[in-house]
Amino acid sequence: MVGLQGAGKSTWVAAHLARTHVVVSKDHWPRARKREARQQRVVAELLAAGHSVVVDNTNPSPAERAPLVALARQAGVPVRAVWLDPPPGRASCRRRSRRDSTGSTSSGRGQLRTL
Repeated sequence: MVGLQGAGKSTWVAAHLARTHVVVSKDHWPRARKREARQQRVVAELLAAGHSVVVDNTNPSPAERAPLVALARQAGVPVRAVWLDPPPGRASCRRRSRRDSTGSTSSGRGQLRTL
């Protein structure tokens, strides 16, 4: 998945892939250290076990997606990216309605620059 925070990636995954794929997201480990490394390890293990995997994160740049693409290629499975690009106001509104574990909201401004 590729898209800003609040773009609807998790909703899209739930509607289209959750029944056929294992969903992996760094959001599953909000307090974990080295979440990126953990995500890559989990994805590699799932692919090696023959599971179909969807990574539900912003994955904003080709460089940030590259390790996941490499894992899929090593496992001999196809790679597809679904980019959700809602109107900026919609994503901003959805982000403002969310709260993280500290009770604060996320602006997502850095993602706009990357995408």
